[in-house]
Amino acid sequence: MFMINRVTRRLAFATVLIVIAMATGTYFFSQTQFSQPKTIRFVMTTFDWGFNMTTIPNFQDGKIYTNNPTLTVHIGEHVEVELRTLDITHGFAIDAFNVQAFIPPGQEVTVSFVPTATGNFTYYCNTFCGLGHPYMHGILQVLA
Repeated sequence: MFMINRVTRRLAFATVLIVIAMATGTYFFSQTQFSQPKTIRFVMTTFDWGFNMTTIPNFQDGKIYTNNPTLTVHIGEHVEVELRTLDITHGFAIDAFNVQAFIPPGQEVTVSFVPTATGNFTYYCNTFCGLGHPYMHGILQVLA
């Protein structure tokens, strides 16, 4: 009986060490995999918006993409969206991840979120901004 208790204790101790090692490895992997946030920059005007301009705060340099682009991120990735409007007040929302922003003219607003589900989700301007407002939307694609 003494021998069984000693073997059982050693097995239990070894099991605990293995679980701790696995948990520690998983934690450090998840911290380094997406340690730098993915930054997406939007600039809005009354009839359109562009994204991923290279300079902040004026958003004037770099390639401008329009026509409601599909943006691709990964599940669990820290995403920062930097927003600026060039003319009137706009908004930005992604309902699936509880993202909402109000962007006054001349100010830069940053929202952060971590996607928790894969799929295609709509982002859109949630503040009426004129005749082009119904067309200010696009797809956020979240991959595994």
